[in-house]
Amino acid sequence: MQFWEVDGEQGSGLVSELHRNLEEWAQGGLGRVEPVPAPGGVGYHVRIGVGRFVLLTCNRVPGVPYQPAVFSKVRDALAAAERIAAILCPNQNARQEIYFNVNSFRK
Repeated sequence: MQFWEVDGEQGSGLVSELHRNLEEWAQGGLGRVEPVPAPGGVGYHVRIGVGRFVLLTCNRVPGVPYQPAVFSKVRDALAAAERIAAILCPNQNARQEIYFNVNSFRK
């Protein structure tokens, strides 16, 4: 699986766009979080679609390149999708901060 790689200036612009898309989703715009079959038919990924972005959940292991999280059962992927959706698209009255670490964009 290949990840989208961009330079620092592009990365900062994309983060701003993603932030706007998340805010629009929280105000009733379009967005989704769903389990999808993993390539090769082994397990499931959780895919997020918001604006023009299609994201996959990944496990965070310091010092290791990101790899998509794989759930062995669709019900586990669905449960994760529901938890993620509640965070990415809270109800309209929620006061939630968004934090993007853009330090890696400046290489």
